[in-house]
Amino acid sequence: MCGSLPAGSLPDRLGPALAAGIAGRVLASSGTGRAAQVALSPPVLAEVVRARLDPLRVAALAAQGAAALVADGDADAAALLRAARLGLLAGDRNPPVDPVRAAALAITLGMVTLAEELAREALRRGPDDDAARQLLAVTLSWRGDGSGAEELFAVSATVAGQAPGGDLAVMTAAARAANLCWSCDDPAEARRVLAAAEAAGPGVEAMARLCAARSAIGSFEGHLPAARADATWALAHSADPFTQLWAASGAALARALTGGAGCADEVRGQVGTGLAAAADCAAGLQPWQLGLAGVLALVPEGRFDEADSLLDGLQSYALHEPVSEGLDALLRAVIWYGRGRLAEARLRAVAAWGALRARTPIGWQAMAAGFAALVHAGCGDLRLATELIGWLDAHPVRCLAAFEPMVLRIRAHVEYASGHLSAARRLAEQAVSRARKGGFGLWEQGAVVDAARFGVPVDPRRLQALGTGGGLARAQEAAVVAMAARCGDDLLVAAQALEMADATLLAADVTGRALAIFRAQHDLAGQHRALLQLEGMRRRWQFPAGCPYLPAGGGGLLTSREQDVARYVSGGASNRTIADALGVSVRTVEGHVYRACQKLGLTDRQALAAFMNPRYQDGRPAPDGLGRLA
Repeated sequence: MCGSLPAGSLPDRLGPALAAGIAGRVLASSGTGRAAQVALSPPVLAEVVRARLDPLRVAALAAQGAAALVADGDADAAALLRAARLGLLAGDRNPPVDPVRAAALAITLGMVTLAEELAREALRRGPDDDAARQLLAVTLSWRGDGSGAEELFAVSATVAGQAPGGDLAVMTAAARAANLCWSCDDPAEARRVLAAAEAAGPGVEAMARLCAARSAIGSFEGHLPAARADATWALAHSADPFTQLWAASGAALARALTGGAGCADEVRGQVGTGLAAAADCAAGLQPWQLGLAGVLALVPEGRFDEADSLLDGLQSYALHEPVSEGLDALLRAVIWYGRGRLAEARLRAVAAWGALRARTPIGWQAMAAGFAALVHAGCGDLRLATELIGWLDAHPVRCLAAFEPMVLRIRAHVEYASGHLSAARRLAEQAVSRARKGGFGLWEQGAVVDAARFGVPVDPRRLQALGTGGGLARAQEAAVVAMAARCGDDLLVAAQALEMADATLLAADVTGRALAIFRAQHDLAGQHRALLQLEGMRRRWQFPAGCPYLPAGGGGLLTSREQDVARYVSGGASNRTIADALGVSVRTVEGHVYRACQKLGLTDRQALAAFMNPRYQDGRPAPDGLGRLA
């Protein structure tokens, strides 16, 4: 979600070299082979982290990366190296540093705050410098100040409109449309700006930039076929790295939202195309849109490690910038939640909301709020979940129309966690309907599973048609079929497959639903199997005590002392005998028996004995009782 930069504002080889030097790695692009010789040492890198917004320090360290090109006679690298040594970013000594170029380099590194400072310095030196004006507009847009950015873009549009040829006006229109859509939340005006620019008859490269912008905007609005077509045209007709990056971002997100067989592999290819282009342009925060598409495509297939690796690869595009750290935390929260690791997901969701709230385009804020609400609901923290849903109600986001089914799913889960089952079912049905109508296979697949979990009748064949064919998708299909048939044994098998696919929370939820079916059928042996399976999952994954997807009473499981008492009960021992054996009072034993029955959904002592030992008959225990929930 970012704007563009003025064409030609960044030297083709210098930007990647600086990024390589600061990140301490070699980028696979021309002219950076020697960057490994000047990779920053840990003490120097620690200093960057400590003083990351000091232009002098950053420029001096960036010059170490540029030094690799000095030996090759790169004039730009040599000039920056001299300027950094003399400490000229803060003064007007001779030779002066060009703050416009320095701001572009900061954007290359994803350092939004530093880029804004340098762009403002450039405008102070030259109030009519349109390149500086656009750079400042881009940084303001990234920081969520859509109105401030629009004022600057409007001036730039007037200036560009007076330039010969018209292509500069088109490039400006593309960047302006991005700001209007994501920071001003006015996608209709963004489309109007792009249409007006297209009507001016731009050249091929400028037209490709328009198509790339339209693709990125259209993918978030939900115009998926058109977005993919625009992206395909832009990639085929543009040689500009930023246009290729932007088009790849739109194509990847549109394909991820479409879902279906082969989705993840196709998206991975598009992400690779985008990141290759990002190495040669002022990418800024744009790679994070690629990260979003990749995570959305990989998580439903259970490819969590690949999603993590993808995000690791994005770290070279940002140097400890709070906004980038917030986006990283948001996407990693999605991965941890998909795995069912609620504690880890909550830590990252909280960090993402803190970093992105009121500091980024409204679309990123809404994603952070919605996902944080989902995670808090899953952890049983209904107060925070409700507050975040209230924030979403107060900030309706028009530029994220493609994400509406996901928001409905989040609301359904919050209602379910609050005990409002009818509302959860209604919202889940709406999510299925909206996703199907919009062609959002990704959201429909998840919404069908949600609906089945909440007790809404669904057609399992629809889920099979949407599935990717991976192990996670097959396990979800099996669970939905078993829920429709109310077959507890099949649910236990599906839960085991879900756990093997690393979808641990869903596995525990499905096991809990099997337990409910066995209870309704008065199948004590089935209850025993379900609770044994649930016990193992809880011990392995440590779900929060308030998780609404597990049976009541701490998951329906017994404490160690309750297990001891229940085993004695299954052996036919009286309360007095149990009390003497454990060294407690008879009243304490009675309390343990009562609580064990409550947790297991049993009515009396005899039912507890039968549950602990399914071969207990008419009050007479079998000699080889099973007798243990461990």
